[in-house]
Amino acid sequence: FIRDLTRRKAQEAELAHRMAVNEGILDASFDSIFVINEKGIIQSVNQAAARQFGWSQDEMLGKNISTMTGGDHAAKHNGYIERYLRTGERRAMGKKRILVARRKDGTEFPIELGLTEVETDLGEQRLFCGFIKDLTSQKAYEAEIRRKQSLTTGIIDAAFESMFAINERGIIEMVNEMTVAKFGWSREELIGQNISMVTGGDHTAKHDGYIKRFLRTGEKRAMGKKRELVARRKDGTEFPIELGLTEVKVEEGEERRFCGFIKDLTRQKEYEADIARNLSLTSGIIEASFDAMFNINARGIIQMVNEAASKQFGWSLEELIGQNINTIVGGGHSSNHDQYIQRYLSTGEKRVMGKKRELQGRRKDGTEFPVELG
Repeated sequence: FIRDLTRRKAQEAELAHRMAVNEGILDASFDSIFVINEKGIIQSVNQAAARQFGWSQDEMLGKNISTMTGGDHAAKHNGYIERYLRTGERRAMGKKRILVARRKDGTEFPIELGLTEVETDLGEQRLFCGFIKDLTSQKAYEAEIRRKQSLTTGIIDAAFESMFAINERGIIEMVNEMTVAKFGWSREELIGQNISMVTGGDHTAKHDGYIKRFLRTGEKRAMGKKRELVARRKDGTEFPIELGLTEVKVEEGEERRFCGFIKDLTRQKEYEADIARNLSLTSGIIEASFDAMFNINARGIIQMVNEAASKQFGWSLEELIGQNINTIVGGGHSSNHDQYIQRYLSTGEKRVMGKKRELQGRRKDGTEFPVELG
Protein backbone atom coordinates (compact mmCIF):
# COMPACT_ATOMS: atom_id res chain seq x y z
CA PHE A 1 0.00 0.00 0.00
CA ILE A 2 1.49 3.29 -1.05
CA ARG A 3 0.34 6.62 0.47
CA ASP A 4 1.29 9.95 -1.04
CA LEU A 5 2.90 12.00 1.79
CA THR A 6 3.49 15.12 -0.25
CA ARG A 7 0.78 17.18 1.46
CA ARG A 8 1.70 15.95 4.95
CA LYS A 9 5.36 16.71 4.39
CA ALA A 10 4.48 20.16 3.13
CA GLN A 11 2.35 20.70 6.24
CA GLU A 12 5.15 19.47 8.48
CA ALA A 13 7.64 21.75 6.70
CA GLU A 14 5.24 24.67 7.07
CA LEU A 15 4.80 23.86 10.78
CA ALA A 16 8.56 23.55 11.26
CA HIS A 17 9.05 26.88 9.51
CA ARG A 18 6.48 28.58 11.72
CA MET A 19 8.02 27.09 14.82
CA ALA A 20 11.46 28.28 13.71
CA VAL A 21 10.08 31.77 13.08
CA ASN A 22 8.35 31.81 16.48
CA GLU A 23 11.52 30.63 18.22
CA GLY A 24 13.49 33.28 16.34
CA ILE A 25 11.06 35.96 17.49
CA LEU A 26 11.25 34.73 21.10
CA ASP A 27 15.05 34.61 21.00
CA ALA A 28 15.18 38.10 19.51
CA SER A 29 13.35 39.48 22.55
CA PHE A 30 15.37 41.60 25.00
CA ASP A 31 13.22 40.29 27.86
CA SER A 32 13.27 36.80 29.36
CA ILE A 33 10.41 34.47 28.39
CA PHE A 34 9.61 31.25 30.27
CA VAL A 35 6.95 28.65 29.44
CA ILE A 36 6.03 26.39 32.39
CA ASN A 37 3.48 23.66 32.93
CA GLU A 38 0.90 23.40 35.70
CA LYS A 39 3.53 21.86 38.00
CA GLY A 40 5.86 24.84 37.52
CA ILE A 41 8.31 22.88 35.36
CA ILE A 42 10.08 24.92 32.71
CA GLN A 43 9.16 23.73 29.21
CA SER A 44 10.80 26.44 27.14
CA VAL A 45 13.03 29.51 27.61
CA ASN A 46 14.54 32.03 25.23
CA GLN A 47 18.14 33.18 24.91
CA ALA A 48 17.49 36.39 26.88
CA ALA A 49 16.52 34.24 29.89
CA ALA A 50 19.78 32.30 29.59
CA ARG A 51 21.77 35.55 29.48
CA GLN A 52 19.93 37.19 32.37
CA PHE A 53 19.87 34.20 34.71
CA GLY A 54 23.27 32.65 33.92
CA TRP A 55 22.05 29.13 33.14
CA SER A 56 22.15 27.65 29.67
CA GLN A 57 18.79 26.93 28.02
CA ASP A 58 19.37 23.19 28.43
CA GLU A 59 20.10 23.62 32.16
CA MET A 60 16.85 25.49 32.66
CA LEU A 61 14.60 23.03 30.87
CA GLY A 62 12.99 20.57 33.31
CA LYS A 63 13.73 22.71 36.40
CA ASN A 64 11.01 24.16 38.60
CA ILE A 65 10.51 27.86 38.01
CA SER A 66 11.01 28.45 41.77
CA THR A 67 14.73 27.89 41.08
CA MET A 68 14.78 31.33 39.44
CA THR A 69 12.56 32.97 42.07
CA GLY A 70 14.18 35.16 44.72
CA GLY A 71 13.08 36.66 48.01
CA ASP A 72 10.35 34.83 49.94
CA HIS A 73 8.43 33.89 46.78
CA ALA A 74 10.57 30.82 45.95
CA ALA A 75 8.83 28.51 48.43
CA LYS A 76 5.37 29.89 47.63
CA HIS A 77 5.47 29.89 43.83
CA ASN A 78 3.97 26.42 43.27
CA GLY A 79 1.19 27.31 45.68
CA TYR A 80 0.25 30.31 43.54
CA ILE A 81 -0.25 28.09 40.46
CA GLU A 82 -2.12 25.40 42.43
CA ARG A 83 -4.52 27.99 43.89
CA TYR A 84 -5.20 29.44 40.45
CA LEU A 85 -5.86 25.95 38.98
CA ARG A 86 -8.17 25.10 41.88
CA THR A 87 -10.10 28.39 42.20
CA GLY A 88 -9.55 30.24 38.93
CA GLU A 89 -8.82 33.33 41.03
CA ARG A 90 -6.55 35.65 39.08
CA ARG A 91 -4.39 37.20 41.78
CA ALA A 92 -1.33 37.31 39.54
CA MET A 93 -2.55 35.89 36.24
CA GLY A 94 -2.80 38.49 33.48
CA LYS A 95 -1.18 41.14 35.65
CA LYS A 96 2.28 42.61 36.08
CA ARG A 97 4.10 42.44 39.40
CA ILE A 98 7.42 43.66 40.74
CA LEU A 99 9.34 40.72 42.23
CA VAL A 100 12.89 39.54 42.90
CA ALA A 101 14.56 36.92 40.70
CA ARG A 102 17.63 34.80 41.42
CA ARG A 103 20.50 34.06 39.06
CA LYS A 104 22.54 30.85 38.89
CA ASP A 105 25.26 32.45 41.07
CA GLY A 106 22.68 33.18 43.79
CA THR A 107 22.57 36.94 43.29
CA GLU A 108 19.13 38.49 43.18
CA PHE A 109 17.81 41.32 41.00
CA PRO A 110 14.50 43.18 40.58
CA ILE A 111 12.14 42.13 37.81
CA GLU A 112 8.72 42.92 36.41
CA LEU A 113 6.78 39.67 35.83
CA GLY A 114 3.81 39.38 33.53
CA LEU A 115 2.11 35.96 33.73
CA THR A 116 -0.56 34.60 31.39
CA GLU A 117 -2.07 31.19 30.56
CA VAL A 118 -1.33 29.71 27.12
CA GLU A 119 -4.29 28.26 25.24
CA THR A 120 -3.82 24.52 24.57
CA ASP A 121 -6.00 21.77 23.11
CA LEU A 122 -8.60 20.26 25.43
CA GLY A 123 -7.07 17.51 27.52
CA GLU A 124 -3.52 18.76 27.17
CA GLN A 125 -1.63 19.95 30.26
CA ARG A 126 -2.14 23.61 30.99
CA LEU A 127 0.78 25.90 30.19
CA PHE A 128 1.73 29.36 31.43
CA CYS A 129 4.00 31.97 29.91
CA GLY A 130 6.02 34.42 31.99
CA PHE A 131 7.48 37.59 30.52
CA ILE A 132 10.31 38.94 32.67
CA LYS A 133 11.80 42.39 32.39
CA ASP A 134 15.07 43.06 34.23
CA LEU A 135 14.56 46.23 36.29
CA THR A 136 18.15 46.53 37.54
CA SER A 137 18.99 49.57 35.42
CA GLN A 138 15.58 51.13 35.99
CA LYS A 139 15.81 50.65 39.77
CA ALA A 140 19.35 52.05 39.79
CA TYR A 141 18.11 55.05 37.81
CA GLU A 142 15.16 55.51 40.17
CA ALA A 143 17.51 55.28 43.17
CA GLU A 144 19.77 57.92 41.61
CA ILE A 145 16.75 60.16 40.97
CA ARG A 146 15.64 59.71 44.58
CA ARG A 147 19.17 60.47 45.79
CA LYS A 148 19.30 63.66 43.72
CA GLN A 149 15.80 64.65 44.83
CA SER A 150 16.77 64.02 48.44
CA LEU A 151 19.93 66.11 48.01
CA THR A 152 18.00 68.90 46.29
CA THR A 153 15.30 68.83 48.96
CA GLY A 154 17.98 68.90 51.66
CA ILE A 155 19.67 71.92 50.08
CA ILE A 156 16.34 73.72 49.63
CA ASP A 157 15.28 72.98 53.20
CA ALA A 158 18.67 74.15 54.49
CA ALA A 159 18.23 77.55 52.80
CA PHE A 160 17.84 80.59 55.05
CA GLU A 161 15.24 82.13 52.72
CA SER A 162 11.69 80.96 52.00
CA MET A 163 11.04 79.22 48.68
CA PHE A 164 7.80 78.39 46.85
CA ALA A 165 7.31 76.36 43.66
CA ILE A 166 3.99 77.04 41.90
CA ASN A 167 2.36 75.99 38.63
CA GLU A 168 0.91 78.27 35.97
CA ARG A 169 -2.40 78.39 37.87
CA GLY A 170 -0.64 79.74 40.97
CA ILE A 171 -1.06 76.48 42.91
CA ILE A 172 1.71 75.77 45.43
CA GLU A 173 3.49 72.49 44.64
CA MET A 174 6.50 72.68 46.94
CA VAL A 175 7.76 74.75 49.88
CA ASN A 176 10.84 74.53 52.09
CA GLU A 177 11.19 74.42 55.87
CA MET A 178 11.97 78.14 56.14
CA THR A 179 8.63 78.90 54.48
CA VAL A 180 6.86 76.85 57.14
CA ALA A 181 8.78 78.67 59.88
CA LYS A 182 8.22 82.16 58.42
CA PHE A 183 4.58 81.91 57.40
CA GLY A 184 3.19 79.70 60.16
CA TRP A 185 1.37 77.16 57.96
CA SER A 186 2.43 73.52 57.83
CA ARG A 187 3.77 72.10 54.56
CA GLU A 188 0.54 70.11 54.12
CA GLU A 189 -1.58 73.23 54.62
CA LEU A 190 0.36 75.17 51.96
CA ILE A 191 0.70 72.57 49.19
CA GLY A 192 -2.32 72.58 46.88
CA GLN A 193 -3.37 76.12 47.85
CA ASN A 194 -3.16 79.24 45.68
CA ILE A 195 -0.08 81.37 46.31
CA SER A 196 -2.33 84.37 46.90
CA MET A 197 -2.98 83.00 50.42
CA VAL A 198 0.48 84.26 51.47
CA THR A 199 0.26 87.56 49.57
CA GLY A 200 -0.43 90.73 51.56
CA GLY A 201 -1.42 94.27 50.72
CA ASP A 202 -3.40 94.87 47.53
CA HIS A 203 -1.50 92.18 45.59
CA THR A 204 -3.67 89.27 46.83
CA ALA A 205 -6.48 89.73 44.31
CA LYS A 206 -4.08 90.61 41.48
CA HIS A 207 -1.51 87.80 41.77
CA ASP A 208 -3.13 85.30 39.38
CA GLY A 209 -3.50 88.12 36.86
CA TYR A 210 0.26 88.73 36.92
CA ILE A 211 0.97 85.10 35.95
CA LYS A 212 -1.76 85.02 33.28
CA ARG A 213 -0.42 88.23 31.71
CA PHE A 214 3.11 86.80 31.57
CA LEU A 215 1.87 83.52 30.02
CA ARG A 216 -0.20 85.44 27.47
CA THR A 217 2.27 88.17 26.51
CA GLY A 218 5.70 86.94 27.68
CA GLU A 219 6.24 90.40 29.14
CA LYS A 220 8.64 90.13 32.07
CA ARG A 221 7.36 92.80 34.44
CA ALA A 222 8.24 90.74 37.50
CA MET A 223 9.83 87.57 36.08
CA GLY A 224 13.58 87.37 36.67
CA LYS A 225 13.52 90.50 38.84
CA LYS A 226 13.38 91.30 42.54
CA ARG A 227 10.54 93.32 44.02
CA GLU A 228 9.62 94.53 47.46
CA LEU A 229 6.13 93.42 48.48
CA VAL A 230 4.11 92.60 51.56
CA ALA A 231 3.47 88.98 52.61
CA ARG A 232 0.84 87.60 54.98
CA ARG A 233 1.31 84.98 57.71
CA LYS A 234 -1.25 82.42 58.86
CA ASP A 235 -2.20 84.66 61.80
CA GLY A 236 -3.02 87.51 59.38
CA THR A 237 -0.05 89.71 60.23
CA GLU A 238 1.84 91.18 57.29
CA PHE A 239 5.56 91.75 56.85
CA PRO A 240 7.84 93.24 54.17
CA ILE A 241 9.60 90.86 51.75
CA GLU A 242 11.85 90.88 48.72
CA LEU A 243 10.49 88.50 46.06
CA GLY A 244 12.61 87.04 43.29
CA LEU A 245 10.52 85.16 40.71
CA THR A 246 11.86 82.93 37.94
CA GLU A 247 10.43 80.35 35.53
CA VAL A 248 11.55 76.73 35.96
CA LYS A 249 12.58 74.82 32.82
CA VAL A 250 10.24 71.87 32.13
CA GLU A 251 9.84 69.37 29.29
CA GLU A 252 7.94 70.54 26.23
CA GLY A 253 4.23 70.12 26.71
CA GLU A 254 4.40 70.08 30.51
CA GLU A 255 2.57 72.63 32.63
CA ARG A 256 4.79 75.67 33.17
CA ARG A 257 6.18 76.20 36.66
CA PHE A 258 7.66 79.09 38.60
CA CYS A 259 9.88 79.42 41.64
CA GLY A 260 9.73 82.28 44.11
CA PHE A 261 12.54 83.09 46.53
CA ILE A 262 11.41 85.24 49.45
CA LYS A 263 13.65 87.27 51.74
CA ASP A 264 12.11 88.59 54.96
CA LEU A 265 12.92 92.30 55.11
CA THR A 266 11.52 92.90 58.62
CA ARG A 267 14.92 93.42 60.28
CA GLN A 268 16.31 95.33 57.32
CA LYS A 269 13.33 97.71 57.33
CA GLU A 270 13.65 98.16 61.10
CA TYR A 271 17.36 98.91 60.65
CA GLU A 272 16.64 101.34 57.81
CA ALA A 273 13.97 103.07 59.92
CA ASP A 274 16.44 103.31 62.80
CA ILE A 275 19.08 104.80 60.49
CA ALA A 276 16.53 107.26 59.13
CA ARG A 277 15.54 108.30 62.66
CA ASN A 278 19.19 108.81 63.62
CA LEU A 279 19.86 110.79 60.45
CA SER A 280 16.78 112.88 61.08
CA LEU A 281 17.90 113.50 64.65
CA THR A 282 21.44 114.35 63.56
CA SER A 283 20.18 116.65 60.82
CA GLY A 284 17.88 118.34 63.32
CA ILE A 285 20.76 118.93 65.72
CA ILE A 286 22.96 120.29 62.93
CA GLU A 287 20.23 122.57 61.63
CA ALA A 288 19.47 123.78 65.16
CA SER A 289 23.09 124.87 65.67
CA PHE A 290 23.76 128.62 65.83
CA ASP A 291 27.22 128.07 64.31
CA ALA A 292 28.02 127.36 60.69
CA MET A 293 28.87 123.69 59.98
CA PHE A 294 30.53 122.25 56.89
CA ASN A 295 31.27 118.63 55.91
CA ILE A 296 33.95 118.16 53.25
CA ASN A 297 35.69 115.20 51.57
CA ALA A 298 39.43 114.52 51.16
CA ARG A 299 39.55 116.85 48.13
CA GLY A 300 37.99 119.71 50.09
CA ILE A 301 34.62 119.45 48.30
CA ILE A 302 31.63 120.50 50.44
CA GLN A 303 29.25 117.56 51.04
CA MET A 304 26.89 119.09 53.57
CA VAL A 305 26.18 122.48 55.23
CA ASN A 306 23.58 123.71 57.69
CA GLU A 307 21.21 126.66 57.59
CA ALA A 308 23.48 128.75 59.83
CA ALA A 309 26.28 128.44 57.22
CA SER A 310 23.91 129.53 54.49
CA LYS A 311 22.85 132.58 56.50
CA GLN A 312 26.37 133.57 57.58
CA PHE A 313 28.02 133.20 54.17
CA GLY A 314 25.15 134.31 51.95
CA TRP A 315 25.09 131.30 49.64
CA SER A 316 22.14 128.91 49.45
CA LEU A 317 22.66 125.28 50.51
CA GLU A 318 22.50 124.18 46.85
CA GLU A 319 25.16 126.75 45.83
CA LEU A 320 27.58 125.61 48.53
CA ILE A 321 27.30 121.82 48.10
CA GLY A 322 29.78 120.59 45.52
CA GLN A 323 32.07 123.63 45.78
CA ASN A 324 35.59 123.61 47.20
CA ILE A 325 35.78 124.81 50.80
CA ASN A 326 38.33 127.45 49.82
CA THR A 327 35.35 129.33 48.28
CA ILE A 328 34.49 130.59 51.76
CA VAL A 329 38.08 131.00 53.05
CA GLY A 330 39.41 134.55 53.18
CA GLY A 331 42.80 136.17 53.71
CA GLY A 332 45.89 134.26 52.54
CA HIS A 333 44.46 130.86 53.46
CA SER A 334 42.25 130.45 50.39
CA SER A 335 44.98 129.18 48.06
CA ASN A 336 46.70 127.13 50.79
CA HIS A 337 43.68 125.30 52.16
CA ASP A 338 43.88 122.24 49.87
CA GLN A 339 47.56 121.83 50.79
CA TYR A 340 46.70 121.71 54.50
CA ILE A 341 44.39 118.74 53.85
CA GLN A 342 46.86 116.96 51.56
CA ARG A 343 49.72 117.33 54.06
CA TYR A 344 47.57 115.89 56.84
CA LEU A 345 46.48 112.94 54.64
CA SER A 346 50.06 112.15 53.56
CA THR A 347 51.84 112.68 56.93
CA GLY A 348 49.17 112.38 59.59
CA GLU A 349 50.65 115.48 61.19
CA LYS A 350 47.94 117.31 63.14
CA ARG A 351 48.93 120.97 62.76
CA VAL A 352 45.32 122.13 62.65
CA MET A 353 43.30 118.90 63.07
CA GLY A 354 41.51 118.79 66.43
CA LYS A 355 42.47 122.36 67.21
CA LYS A 356 40.75 125.75 67.02
CA ARG A 357 42.15 128.59 64.94
CA GLU A 358 41.15 132.15 64.15
CA LEU A 359 40.91 132.81 60.39
CA GLN A 360 39.09 134.99 57.90
CA GLY A 361 35.86 133.77 56.27
CA ARG A 362 34.55 135.15 52.96
CA ARG A 363 30.91 135.78 52.16
CA LYS A 364 29.26 135.46 48.75
CA ASP A 365 29.43 139.27 48.35
CA GLY A 366 33.24 139.13 48.85
CA THR A 367 33.28 140.71 52.29
CA GLU A 368 35.45 138.98 54.84
CA PHE A 369 34.87 138.47 58.56
CA PRO A 370 36.79 136.85 61.41
CA VAL A 371 35.89 133.25 62.29
CA GLU A 372 37.02 130.59 64.74
CA LEU A 373 37.51 127.26 62.90
CA GLY A 374 37.48 123.93 64.70
